[in-house]
Order: sequence, then structure tokens, then C-alpha cells
Amino acid sequence: MKKQIFLSIAIAGVLVLSACNNSTAPEAGSNEILVETSVGNVTEAEFLERLQEKHGEQVLTEIVQAKIIEAKAKEMGITDEEIDAELERMKADFENDEQFLMTIQMQLGVNSIEEFRENFVPAQIVFTRLQTAGVEISEEEIREYYEENLEEFSEVEARHILVEDEETANDIIAKINAGEDFAELAKEHSIDTGSGAKGGDLGYFSKGMMVAPFEEAAFSLDIGEISEPVESQFGFHIIEVTGQQEFSYEDVKDRIQNRLAQQQAKTTQEIEKELFGEANIKVHDSRYKTLFDR
Repeated sequence: MKKQIFLSIAIAGVLVLSACNNSTAPEAGSNEILVETSVGNVTEAEFLERLQEKHGEQVLTEIVQAKIIEAKAKEMGITDEEIDAELERMKADFENDEQFLMTIQMQLGVNSIEEFRENFVPAQIVFTRLQTAGVEISEEEIREYYEENLEEFSEVEARHILVEDEETANDIIAKINAGEDFAELAKEHSIDTGSGAKGGDLGYFSKGMMVAPFEEAAFSLDIGEISEPVESQFGFHIIEVTGQQEFSYEDVKDRIQNRLAQQQAKTTQEIEKELFGEANIKVHDSRYKTLFDR
């Protein structure tokens, strides 16, 4: 399960904007006393001046970023339906809403999924669209990729029994050849307790998902064939392939197109540069005159 949500650094500024819009703090620069002590008071003006000195550039950049992204989302006409669909896509990698909320609270400091939906999801859609805007992948490119990477689009279904030494593996193979049930032997002998409890079943997998020696053996077997002992860093495997399937060009065409488009996608930094350039930013405070010179 994935426990990280990809979010552009720029998107974090949306929440800053929300916080600024909802602020009920005293007017900036006022002499209202925030903290009173016997050795001197701290005024609103003093507090804000210190904040500006230490974090002014960062906060100002984030607010400008947020305004730019918010305007772009409106320009694109992003609908509530699109926002809901993107939110569901993000949540799909998590077991439940509670786990999702815990993750976004830790990463982004939001208080609720609704807050995340309003302040972050539209920005994610903006960046996703802009990454591949103008990228065109031809039918010829897609088919060429498919034909050059056929192995990537095949899967095998297998079960295995994992033991610690080769002698034990050979003994079990002899029992299988003598007619004993593979699944029962896996439950009894396999030190891979997860699959062992299921009779050694590993389900379907494609290349790149298993350790190299196991994968090489599994993809070389015919359905129903039992392997010789296969050594990996985990021990010795006895493998039986129980199924094979290949995906047709039509099955994977969209997947390939998306992959090729991502290879040509703009980086977050490139998108930010374009958005800032379109915004015609003019800084009126001399302290930040060069802040947006990119």
C-alpha cells in the first residue's frame, strides 16, 4: 500500500492562502499588545516585523503561488465532479478514510478530508493537466513500445514452497512427484507462512515483481510444471506455474500512452516558471524586489 501522496511543493501554498483569507488577527502594524511581561511587552507590529524578517520571502511566495493556482483552476473550469474523482483516486491507495486522513494530517497539516478536497485537490488537477499539456503520442509510438516490451505485458500465476535447504526441497519435490498434494505440503513445510497458509498461492505477477532467480524460473515453466530447487536470498523455492496470461495491445494501449506521455511531461519547476511568467507579477516592496525574478 502506498503511504505517500504526491503533491507539488507549490500546491502547499493553497492552504496558506486559505489561512490568510480566514484570518481574524489585528490589523498589521498595530500597537496592540500580544504579550505583556514585567520586562517589556510584545506588540502586534513587533511580532509581525520579526515574522517578516525570518519568513517573509517564503510566506509571500506561497501566497502568490496559491493565488496563481487558484486562478488557473478557475480558468480551466475544473468541476466538482473532477475534484471528487481525483480525491477518490488518491484515497484508493489507502485502506480507509481514517488512514488517508492521518497521512494528509502528517504531511500537510490539514484538519479534515473536506479541507484537503477544497484547498489541495484542485491544485493537484491543475499541475497534472499542465504536465502533459501539448504532449501528443502517436499510435505508431504506442504500438512500437508494445512490440518492443512484450514481456512486460505477460503474467504468470504460481505457487511455491519455500524451505531453508536444498535437501529438504528435493525431498518435497519427490513427494509431489509421488502424488502428494502440493498445497498441503506448502501448508506443512513452507517457511513463507503468508503464502503457505494459502497452499503456496502467490497469484498473478509480472516481471520485476519477484526476486530475479524466482522470476527467471517461473517465467520459464509451463503450466503444471514443477521446478527444480531455486535458490534465492530467502532460501530454496519449489515453484509450480498454475496459469499464464498475456495482455493484448488493446488491453494496454491506454496504459502505454499514459506512460509515454509522462516521460515527456513537464517538471513541476517548469510549470511553476510558466505560471509565474503568465501572472505579470510586480513587486511594490523594495525588500522583495527580486523575489520573483526567475
